[in-house]
Amino acid sequence: MKKHNAIKSVLPAILLSTLTACGGSDSDSGIEVPPTEPPVASKPHESLDLVQPRKAVFDGDITVYLGRWYPCMEREYKGDGVDVSQYCTGDEAPTPMGKYNDNELNRNKITPDDSKYIFKVNADDIKAYAAQPDSPIPLRPDVYADGHFSVMDIVLYASHVRDDLDVKAIWNEELGTHLLSTAWDTDGDGTLSEAELSNRSTDWYPSYIWHDGEFDRLQGTPNLETVYVRADLGLAKSKMRIRMQPYNRAVTERRNMQFKLQADRKRANGDKMVMPLVWAIDAQGNDIVKVQNLEVTAHDLRTDIFQPGVITSMDVWLSLQDQGLADVRFTYWGTMSTSSEVNNYALTSVNGLRAQGMWGWAAATGEMFATQDFFLDDLEWPVPSDLIAADKGEGDPKLKGKCQWMHGGQGHTIESAQICIDEWYNKFGGFMDHDMPDQEVMHYPKGVIFAGYQKWMPGQFDITERHFVDESGNYENRVIADINDAIAPLTDEHFGWGIADCRNCHDDVHKGSLGVEQPYECATCHGSNGAMKGHGEVSRCFWCHTEDNQMAHHGSASGFMKFGDVVCDGTSLTGLNLAGMEEGSCAGAVNELDKERLSGPNGEWGGIKQPIHDQADNLKYYGENERTGINSDWHNSEDFPDPYSCVTCHPND
Repeated sequence: MKKHNAIKSVLPAILLSTLTACGGSDSDSGIEVPPTEPPVASKPHESLDLVQPRKAVFDGDITVYLGRWYPCMEREYKGDGVDVSQYCTGDEAPTPMGKYNDNELNRNKITPDDSKYIFKVNADDIKAYAAQPDSPIPLRPDVYADGHFSVMDIVLYASHVRDDLDVKAIWNEELGTHLLSTAWDTDGDGTLSEAELSNRSTDWYPSYIWHDGEFDRLQGTPNLETVYVRADLGLAKSKMRIRMQPYNRAVTERRNMQFKLQADRKRANGDKMVMPLVWAIDAQGNDIVKVQNLEVTAHDLRTDIFQPGVITSMDVWLSLQDQGLADVRFTYWGTMSTSSEVNNYALTSVNGLRAQGMWGWAAATGEMFATQDFFLDDLEWPVPSDLIAADKGEGDPKLKGKCQWMHGGQGHTIESAQICIDEWYNKFGGFMDHDMPDQEVMHYPKGVIFAGYQKWMPGQFDITERHFVDESGNYENRVIADINDAIAPLTDEHFGWGIADCRNCHDDVHKGSLGVEQPYECATCHGSNGAMKGHGEVSRCFWCHTEDNQMAHHGSASGFMKFGDVVCDGTSLTGLNLAGMEEGSCAGAVNELDKERLSGPNGEWGGIKQPIHDQADNLKYYGENERTGINSDWHNSEDFPDPYSCVTCHPND
């Protein structure tokens, strides 16, 4: 159990203020208790462990990035219309073709002028534009509910308000989507000349990522993902980031080939949604579910976003359950402890294999032949000669066979290998993106919907609080009391019925097994005192129970603390001892301890990347006045520890 001196300051204040639960008003308690939604009368589907509490609203801002720039180098191909001259200052010769390997520049995080090429658009303005009689948006009113839009709609709005961009959407029946024709201000003077308007490209397309809250610190400005998704079916959400950019023609062809395959597949099945393969595996690669040719029907769980009858990838899993082919469970994620506003259902269990702690299900959809299109060697950013050597059986074997469709088995040239790296060298994109199942429109059947159970995330962050359940149902050798065996259970006649913290009214609370007052251990004899039943989760409750879903009257677990008050303790997964580190972020302490041990051979950063990095992957520690929850992956409440107190009083009966 982690100890932190914030408890000493937070707990007395809570003890004093929460006496109001015995007769005063909550407004005097010092704890912000957000309004709660009324209980849902019935589940719209049996697979839902936690039902969506409120309708989605499209509001706020979206950040838009325009264009694409490379470092100063010699470019011998012009297939993407990229001009790099603005980065050639004349002070030194351009980098020879095939020799540059700057990951930050190649990841498309640079512009000549951020104030010019990065801007925000507001949801209210987009809605007003959509209401105009001659507005082209929404492109798919047959898909989106009133007030919701696609990523392509946002691109068209950006084109409407910019003088240096002109985008037109043209329906293509064969591919089942709108294709984009783009004119761009290539000379950067802020307007489109007649020559620029006539020099249109069909290789511009949006890349994007949804709001990631504090997780932004993991990657700095995120690498917006290259998608194999119809952008007129990709959901636009508040606070997301979109880049409208040119791609090499090879990307356009690869994307459109998959669109045609999916549209042909639907036509061949009489316009029915038949998924060729639904597949789930455990962490060892064993099949949990493998079903072919599954007919999918709409369940209309998100009519707040979509029109009735629209099928999402979540409907694929629900259809699997409807037909008795698997037992699946979903839970609803609102605003997370990372401040990420998700507001979607997440797949949390398949045939009894349930997400817990940082273990869980990662899902992907796409074509089987494209599952390895995007690749990332964790050791070093490659150059074309690395790919060419790997194909010959030399060098890094993880780079062998990449982008084979570009050369038909004849082997890469420097040009094709450079394009491959520029466009596909990324961990996420295409088959693997950060879409959520209830917002991913499955208007056309993709080749496979896949889910894999992963256990690598705890090591990625090197946490000290595991929150895992062992095979016996115990937590880190701690036995959770079965409150059904309580010898003196309380009833609704109890004055404090429904109040979690017994200390609000009682000053004689027994000290728990750790020698401190732990009210949840009272439940061993007195039952749950009116606490609601659990909703299937078994650990890491703090991840969701924060911000807009904070718990009232749960002692120190109801509050927050400053990073400057955190005292780290314990041992991380890789054996780092955090005891004795300076007060502050425990993720920062792990990084500090990791720097020397895990640095690369030339001193470059090569270690585990906790969420404390800036845009250039430099360490960026949390400020001492920034706040964190009392329960986390590195420290835990002494009086209401997660998940031990949670699963004791809220059993999943």
